[in-house]
Amino acid sequence: MCKAYEPIYHYIDEIYVQQVVFEKRPDSDNVSIFGYYDNTMGQSLKRVDYFCNFSLLTDLLIAAKEDGELVINAITEKLNEQAEECPVIIDVENMFGMPLKIEEIILKIYKPMKENENGEMKEDEDNSYIIDTIESKDIFEKRKCYAENLRAKMVDYFNILENSYLQYLRLLQLEESKEKARRMAGLKNELLFKMAKAHYQIINEKK
Repeated sequence: MCKAYEPIYHYIDEIYVQQVVFEKRPDSDNVSIFGYYDNTMGQSLKRVDYFCNFSLLTDLLIAAKEDGELVINAITEKLNEQAEECPVIIDVENMFGMPLKIEEIILKIYKPMKENENGEMKEDEDNSYIIDTIESKDIFEKRKCYAENLRAKMVDYFNILENSYLQYLRLLQLEESKEKARRMAGLKNELLFKMAKAHYQIINEKK
């Protein structure tokens, strides 16, 4: 039995869809997307397979606007057909004469992992990924920028705490009382003082 593992996430900002494959079963929500991605050299498209549920597939196709709507309609028609077809294959490349490129999105993906003979969890070598989430590139960039601003603010706050604690130590060297030194350094609040002290200890342990 494979051990639980934490996925190693990757982020991509475009996807080329060749085929969409699924089974018409009430108990199955899984979809396979056979497609490509553009390599860094820009010479050719490289084969890659993605796996997700119908909800994520719908979000992905909505991002493709009119072309995506055509694929959604093709999927809907297949689902409404009485004839059994297993698996159902939507040949997207044949519909448009080329793979459907979907961009301006950010896909959070990861590779499945398996336990090797040494009991270690390793990523599959197959060029396949599971799609974890999808969001618009604009929203992703705004959220990323917001998070970076928060991190920058936190750095500033800890710098202030560090300077305050250094001032506290200097005041102690001048033989001020601990209570007065804390007050003069702006560390009268017990929580602030403990945070400043802990931060100072962490910084100096690294040196």
